[in-house]
Amino acid sequence: MILVPGKIPGCGFCYNGAVLRGKDGMAGEIRYFPMYNDIGVLPSESMQADDLAIRTIRAVMCVLNPGYMAIYSETLRPGFIERLKKQLGTPAEEALLPKIEITDNLREDTVSGMVSLCLEALK
Repeated sequence: MILVPGKIPGCGFCYNGAVLRGKDGMAGEIRYFPMYNDIGVLPSESMQADDLAIRTIRAVMCVLNPGYMAIYSETLRPGFIERLKKQLGTPAEEALLPKIEITDNLREDTVSGMVSLCLEALK
């Protein structure tokens, strides 16, 4: 998941080592979740951005129940995971909480994914 204030959020899903694709090979758009505005961008103000990031993560958790979530962001405030945990309302939602890694290094994973896709195409 890519969460950058002022930008459209991005999210991809991997299952059994493959990227999931929707109808006609296209992905869905998490910016169309009901909590986003008409433009579908994460707010630039840090408190609002954190709040919307938490709601986005909770929506993904409830729909897909991922075991691991990598979040790329340079701007989430310190203590983000603790704030997320405090907002989980039920023991069931706490059980759905995946392992979450927050990083600001998107390039490494992007290059790795591109290499994997190229090798798969050459196979």
